[in-house]
Amino acid sequence: METLVEGIDASAQPCTLAVVLPVVAVVLAAGRRALVGWVGFVLGCSVIFWARAAGHWELSRSGVMQWVVAALAVAAFGAVSLRRRGELDLTFGGAVVAGGLAGWLWRPCVGERLGDILNNASDDSVRTLALTSVYVTGVTIVALGAALVPRVWPRVVGLVERRGVRMIGVYFAVAYATLIAAGRYDDLVAELLQRSSA
Repeated sequence: METLVEGIDASAQPCTLAVVLPVVAVVLAAGRRALVGWVGFVLGCSVIFWARAAGHWELSRSGVMQWVVAALAVAAFGAVSLRRRGELDLTFGGAVVAGGLAGWLWRPCVGERLGDILNNASDDSVRTLALTSVYVTGVTIVALGAALVPRVWPRVVGLVERRGVRMIGVYFAVAYATLIAAGRYDDLVAELLQRSSA
């Protein structure tokens, strides 16, 4: 429970915008499938963020890889947003990729619980992966609330299914991908970290 509370507290910090903004974009882009998008995002973000901490994910984002990451961002948000009747629904898969990218790019402000998770990630895999998921759930709690609105209030479904609302994910992806491809994303994250510690 303390890990979840620390994640919720961290969600108000500027350093978590690197996760909060993409998950909100996924939820808006997913329309009535927002809850599926949120679950996929949390899964992807938790696994990749934990894998980095445990030393299982050490891919560099420099050079050609920054262009690959930018292309993946556009593809992931596009998969969540662009859905037509009768076609394969890629919401969950796109959300997992979007979450994985966020987990890979995230540099969090570390509190006591997250510090414990990161320090023990390589030695206590199952427990720390589960706790990472709980922490990420706390960080993305606002997006979870937004994802639940159409389920609790069915009249909202018509609004969230409008193409303009779902295209927010694509617009966000273009901005996100542009920052990554231009090599400016790390500068933005560093600035957010600095503002969090101020």
